[in-house]
Amino acid sequence: MKVFKFFKQNRLHDRSFLGLGVTVFCALFLYATTASAWWDDNWKLRRSIDFDTTAQNGDIQEAVANVPILIRLHPGNFDFKKAKPDGGDIRFVASDDKTMLKYEIDTFDTINEIALIWVKVPELKANSQDNHILVYYGNDKAVDSQDKIGVFSNGQALVYHLSETQGPPQDVTVNKNNASHFSGGQALPSVVGSGISLIGGKDGITVPSSPSLSFAEGFTLSAWIKINHQVADGYLFSQMDQGKGIIVGVDGPKVYTRIANGGTAVQAESSAGLSQNEWHHLAVTARPGGKLSLFIDGQEVAGAPLPDKIPMLTADLVFGAPQGEGHQLAADLDEIEISGQVRSAAWIKTLFASQGMQGKLVGYGPEVSGGGGGLNPAVYMKTIAANITFDGWAVICILVFLGSCAMLVLVSKTIFFYLTGKSNKAFWETFTQLESPVAHDVELDNFDNSPLYRIYQFGHETITAMFQNKGNAVHPLLTVKEIDFFKASLERSYIQETKRFNNWMMILPLAISGGPFLGLLGTVWGVMNTFAGMAQAGDANIMAIAPGVASALAATVCGLLVAIPSLFGYNYLSGKMKDQTADMGIFIDEFIMLVDRDHGEEK
Repeated sequence: MKVFKFFKQNRLHDRSFLGLGVTVFCALFLYATTASAWWDDNWKLRRSIDFDTTAQNGDIQEAVANVPILIRLHPGNFDFKKAKPDGGDIRFVASDDKTMLKYEIDTFDTINEIALIWVKVPELKANSQDNHILVYYGNDKAVDSQDKIGVFSNGQALVYHLSETQGPPQDVTVNKNNASHFSGGQALPSVVGSGISLIGGKDGITVPSSPSLSFAEGFTLSAWIKINHQVADGYLFSQMDQGKGIIVGVDGPKVYTRIANGGTAVQAESSAGLSQNEWHHLAVTARPGGKLSLFIDGQEVAGAPLPDKIPMLTADLVFGAPQGEGHQLAADLDEIEISGQVRSAAWIKTLFASQGMQGKLVGYGPEVSGGGGGLNPAVYMKTIAANITFDGWAVICILVFLGSCAMLVLVSKTIFFYLTGKSNKAFWETFTQLESPVAHDVELDNFDNSPLYRIYQFGHETITAMFQNKGNAVHPLLTVKEIDFFKASLERSYIQETKRFNNWMMILPLAISGGPFLGLLGTVWGVMNTFAGMAQAGDANIMAIAPGVASALAATVCGLLVAIPSLFGYNYLSGKMKDQTADMGIFIDEFIMLVDRDHGEEK
């Protein structure tokens, strides 16, 4: 007896087909959901600006909100050639990639390629690397959209950038607490762009008193200072009114702050002073009934308990030497800020960490290109998604589920028919070379992707059982009834294989017929809601109608997106199924013919 060895084939069962289909679909879904959104396609470029508040970098151990943070742009983190010369296309967007942030351009120098921009950051999480915003640029048609007042609108009473080249310093807050008098040097290199220099004598800044500069409920004062040479009891800040007042002073190597109220005074004094010719961030906070605190470079260095009240003062505020009272100060100053509320230690640490030249709080990500610079369907899709109602999302979710199932069937069945066709071809080539269709051994685990092989194996087992009933005949013959029984066994195997072909195929007709109707349901429901909303509002303008209609039609689009690929896929798979069904019919006829020829009785 001739022993036939079948070629080893790659084998994949129905479960493997479905598993592979699930894997492909999940990969596509994850790719789609992780694709980066884009705030506005008219902007071509963006970068991520990261804020690391962990102990190794910013060391911000308490969350802060709505804090102005300095963004420094230079050739190492920004390509000035890709932005407008005046920075008019610069935009800052929150981490949700939707909310525009308020910002102020302090400096935008394309020649020296440096920009200093203040951005009001909505939130910084404590001790986290998961803080970031986005800077967009690359739109030649954009116009300047700075909101200088809005950046410093979280309790700030006075903010001086000290970047003026002439005239008294100007307040950038809504309070407009501009200086009435100034003497000293201006436009000098400083921590944040330009600053001023007080060389002693009567140099200083005088600010008229105003209701916004009342400190009875507490206050925070901060400034950058560089001591040029030590002085005896020089005043950085003072507001004195008939024995009552607030003072922040430098006395030799030490710094102190004092609040006097008639015959009593509270003073906090640092044990270590400010090193000469180096910039330091100095801050003072005072909370009635709480504490008077002194901070240097973001760290609290001194504190003293305060009584329940801070004196009401109406005198002018002075930075530097009070007129005719001595207390001269020889120092450079920059970024003076006064708030009518008590800032937290984390807030002060944030100011220091973001504004200082060596600060490690702010980092910059790589440049990313995107957008379309014009009308882009993605922009419209985002608008539509934002206006889809709950009932619309309900219909769309059902369609997504139906479409997902249809796609899984389409992918798995395509792979199934490909492998069965390949295995059938290999089996058929081997079968045609046999001298006798039943005179060989068969391994059940070979060619198990081939329906022809499974039909053949079933028929072979039937004939082998018949031959065993014939005894030891050398060439057993089969009667007409036995041949008919053999035919019936092949037909039974044929039906089983056609059932295998049709497994899960009914999902595709469901998607083809149900997708458009579900989409139509969402459309009608959405339009009905639109008209109901118009009737309730009593207004029928295009701006009121368009979003609702767009939401309604989105359901129809989803329905068609489910039905159309399912229709094409179903027709393709039906053709493959017909071809392989025909191959099985041809094989069965030929198998019966060969068995009848070799083992059928003479009629």
